[in-house]
Amino acid sequence: MMLGTIAIRFDIIALGAMAGLGYAILAAGLVLVYRATKVINLAHGQIGAFSAALLTVLVHDAGLPYFASLPVALVSGAAIGWLVECTLVRPLANRSILAVVVATIGVTDVLLVAQAKLPNVISMGFPTSFNWSARLWGLEFRGPQFTLLILGPGILLVFGLLMTRTRYGLAIRGVADNREAAQLAGIGVERVSSLVWVIAGALAAVAAILTLPLSAAGGGTGAALGPILGPSLLLRALAAGLVGRMTNLTATVIAGISIGVAEAVLYASYPTSLGIVDLVLFVFIVALLLFQRRDKSEPGDVTSFGVDPTPLPDRIRRHPTVVRIRRSGVLIASVAAVVAPFVFSSAARLYLLTQVPIYGIIGVSVVMLTGWAGQLSLGQIAFVGVGAMGTAALNSRGVPVGAALGYTTVVGVLLAFVIGGPALRLRGLLLTVTTLGFAVAASSYLLNLSIFQSSNLQVAEIIPGKLGPIDFGSYRLDYYLCLVCLVAAIYMARRIRTTGLGRTMIAVESNENSLAAMTVSPAAVKLATFAIAGGIATFAGGLFAIVTRTFDASTFSPEQSLQVLAMSVVGGIGSIAGAVIGAIYLIGLPDLFGNSLTVQLATSGIGLLIILRFQPQGLIGIWHWVRDWLVRRFSLAPFEPEEIHDVEVSLAVPLAMRLVEQATTELLALEKLSEIGGSNRGPALVVDDLTVDIGSRLILSHVGLFVDHDEMVGLIGANGAGKSTLMNAIGGFLSYEGGVTLEGRSIDHHSPAERARKGLGRSFQAATLYPRLTTRECIQVALESQRRSEVIPSLLALPPSIRNEKWSRRAADDLLDLLGLGNWGEQRAGTLSTGTRRVVEFACLLALRPKVVLLDEPMAGIAQSESEAFGSLLLAVRKELGAAMLVIEHDVPLVTKISDRLYCLEAGEVIAEGAPSAVRDDPRVIASYLGTDERAVARSGARVLAATAQPSGKKGVAHGQV
Repeated sequence: MMLGTIAIRFDIIALGAMAGLGYAILAAGLVLVYRATKVINLAHGQIGAFSAALLTVLVHDAGLPYFASLPVALVSGAAIGWLVECTLVRPLANRSILAVVVATIGVTDVLLVAQAKLPNVISMGFPTSFNWSARLWGLEFRGPQFTLLILGPGILLVFGLLMTRTRYGLAIRGVADNREAAQLAGIGVERVSSLVWVIAGALAAVAAILTLPLSAAGGGTGAALGPILGPSLLLRALAAGLVGRMTNLTATVIAGISIGVAEAVLYASYPTSLGIVDLVLFVFIVALLLFQRRDKSEPGDVTSFGVDPTPLPDRIRRHPTVVRIRRSGVLIASVAAVVAPFVFSSAARLYLLTQVPIYGIIGVSVVMLTGWAGQLSLGQIAFVGVGAMGTAALNSRGVPVGAALGYTTVVGVLLAFVIGGPALRLRGLLLTVTTLGFAVAASSYLLNLSIFQSSNLQVAEIIPGKLGPIDFGSYRLDYYLCLVCLVAAIYMARRIRTTGLGRTMIAVESNENSLAAMTVSPAAVKLATFAIAGGIATFAGGLFAIVTRTFDASTFSPEQSLQVLAMSVVGGIGSIAGAVIGAIYLIGLPDLFGNSLTVQLATSGIGLLIILRFQPQGLIGIWHWVRDWLVRRFSLAPFEPEEIHDVEVSLAVPLAMRLVEQATTELLALEKLSEIGGSNRGPALVVDDLTVDIGSRLILSHVGLFVDHDEMVGLIGANGAGKSTLMNAIGGFLSYEGGVTLEGRSIDHHSPAERARKGLGRSFQAATLYPRLTTRECIQVALESQRRSEVIPSLLALPPSIRNEKWSRRAADDLLDLLGLGNWGEQRAGTLSTGTRRVVEFACLLALRPKVVLLDEPMAGIAQSESEAFGSLLLAVRKELGAAMLVIEHDVPLVTKISDRLYCLEAGEVIAEGAPSAVRDDPRVIASYLGTDERAVARSGARVLAATAQPSGKKGVAHGQV
């Protein structure tokens, strides 16, 4: 029957369900690998295609029976999965997850080469187990359909039983849920990882073997292998996995079948608009993200993509010899770039040469988005297509080239805003689903719309003309134009990195919750980064149109996005220079020296795998290794890349103690502490009838508490009592029922960043801060609360940005000096000891100037002797801020001494409150938390307040300075 223009018939639904069954099997393997290793295997389809090709050769070329060849093909898929896991996943997983993802692109290239060595399977036709046909329910079923209907559900059933009814499945699920806990339980994590990749490889083989004959059943020799490899099919499998949140296999299977049915209906309804299916699938993914409930507290996949080399210490970086070498290197590179068009002087070589700076600009956008902000995008080439097709379309309508380039760049920024809103609800690797959907939809539908068409409807054309005063009529001038634009893009990116905008980009990758607690909205930072990167890629597309002049939408296939990502990672995804090096290596060398076998091997999938296997930081990592060797070789100064880190680890306790004592003394010098006690100004924070229900579990039940101005309130309770959950709810990181009032105003409907801007400070138990930022930069992130970095001034180095950066650095240095951290300003937070990070965290709180501070186990992870000193520092920080504090702490004697009042939680309910001594002696608290052993409540020393008795005469930072 027909419903409007939609064809809904039983035969169409049945055929679509069978195709969807293949999607479901493919998606099951993807989800299994992602759950266990947090890797999206981009070679998943190619593994299956190679197995299907091998089966074809064995049956048609070697003449072996189908059921004798089938196990060999399945074992080949499983073996490839095992080989990938052993040689790539296992060595790289703890160093760079992104390197693993990109390595799977290299695996795809290697398998394509291996498959090319087999006889031509296209001409043979893909084999099937049955060669007869029959009619069932009014439909004609041939061998491929029967094979899929019989084997497909059975395979999924066996896979489901394996995951839910066997000890192997239990081990896989245990590793996926909690890798560390699984190791402690005696589960061999490496063996489980190998098993996962073996099963996924076999599932990929099954999916290809069952679906490729189905695509050929309608007539003849069979479809090309492309569909099983291409991003289009990968997108369908990933979309099915997204429905199941890459964890629920049942939902994934149902979604895969549903996608197949919807696709068949759309193909039957709109046979002349094949791209409509990709567009609908993309819209479906966007809608799914918009309506998918995601708790604010859900950490997502905290996956660091950017790998930063160890920086040179200041004393070496500023050494005259190092400065001369660096300037000489820049000069040599500049001269080489300028004279290159005279070396490669033919028109063909000059055109190929122009591609290097263009792809370098695209690489800069990838570095910003993925290397800095941690958002893995497979859609950058779609923005390039929008820039190229849009520039050509406007030029064909009479718009000058320069104006057309500017207009399309603005369109690219706006388009990135529209796509980025829902896309950035997911983090890290899962963002690839949406961006890949955009790339596929843009290639098959968006770029073929009439709005992007030039006067010649077959191809896009652009007429060389003037760009400003220069008439671009030769490829040499085109190259210089692209080179100047690359230099401008590099300058802009470097400028961004040294501003608050760049620091927050790095921070959002590693610790979104901490960034929100610093008053900065993670969503706004990610959206701004996505828009800037989209604009840069769109601009590069306009340049591509200017120098290429004749092209069409097929030029911007989604496969090109994989190449761009591989290029950036091979060069060095965390480095701007890496983007240029990657473009020279993967784009320039094959274009300019393509006839050389050595170059072909070096820039192929094999070369890519070798580089990533031994240097996950990419080619820029090799350069930094050489740099460090040269520094040691010529004895510019005694230097080991990890020297500071090693010293600090070995002296962690005395270092933290020294910092704490100095910081406490300096803070006490500002204003002598008065007698501890709350004021009579009323409550600064009120929690009323707060209830938190996560899933089917009631975590907090009708909790009520208050904190007066200038009061320190302790929160105690056993592990699992709900203390951190309460902090997360108050901070806005968890949904809750009830009310939270700050300074007499409700903040129930405010985001974490908005609550922080209204005066709610927060520290976290792990105190990880931002591992890739220096100590100074961490404090500067907190100083964003005082003077916010603006996007346009940061991009263009306008006066407000320059003035704010000078103020930010000066204020951060003042706080570093105040807390005794002056010598650690250039050291990355990831190399600091726990105690030192705590001091840095207190510096960030001083920069925020909050009215109420939530401290989640501020003494966690530090020695007992340090915790006593930290108690004094906590009191000093509180007095300096003049803020109310709610503190979670398991050291009962310590929290009793520093708190004005205590609350005790048990199973999500308040069981006692009042004066510290009264709560400590409450029978319910003793039974629930302290126990009856007096030694358990008397382990702390009596030095907690000792430091408050002898304030120093030194002067610190006045309030107005921060």
